[in-house]
Amino acid sequence: MPQSNQQPKINHYETLGLDSSASKDEIKRAYRAKAKQSHPDKGGNHAEMSALTRAFHVLGDEDRRKQYDQTGSDSPRQDRESEILGLLMQVFAEGLQKEVPHVLNFAKKFISTLIEQQEQFTSKQRKIKARLLERRGKIITKKKGDVNLFHQLIDREIIQIDAQVAISEYKEGILKEGYDRLGEYKSREKDTVITATTGTGDYTIYSFK
Repeated sequence: MPQSNQQPKINHYETLGLDSSASKDEIKRAYRAKAKQSHPDKGGNHAEMSALTRAFHVLGDEDRRKQYDQTGSDSPRQDRESEILGLLMQVFAEGLQKEVPHVLNFAKKFISTLIEQQEQFTSKQRKIKARLLERRGKIITKKKGDVNLFHQLIDREIIQIDAQVAISEYKEGILKEGYDRLGEYKSREKDTVITATTGTGDYTIYSFK
């Protein structure tokens, strides 16, 4: 059974070195200062930059900051709830359309398959990132301080991969919450083994509306 995607809460204020009373200008200045220090070309790393960028996007937006201060979560709860309900409706509709004899079993198998595919996609992206980071250190400039175009190219690729991984992890969370919600249902249909097939590629990813 898939495990719930419960992750430890991140303190965005600590990431930026601020307290919760910081003004919008203070947040902006703190982000710029720390971003300069944490940039990979300045001795920082991509994980630090990703955390700083995420903190700035949350705290720099008035509505998202308000929600974060109130709940500790930085994902829009209303949108997330809509996506979970939309997922369940789509899976139930798929079961009805296929006229499967046990819709609940079908839904569980279907979502489990999607979770597995999403996890495989995330794992693949992380491996690509690791290979890029390894190659990044193998090309240097002869003169210290010169612009390294190879590093800049790798950095752009890694930023894109980080964004894809973040989206994938978010979708994973939706799928796992959707799977957990199926536990709120009880079936009186006759038990039957159902095999759900989703797509033809190795990494068919559920598309959220």
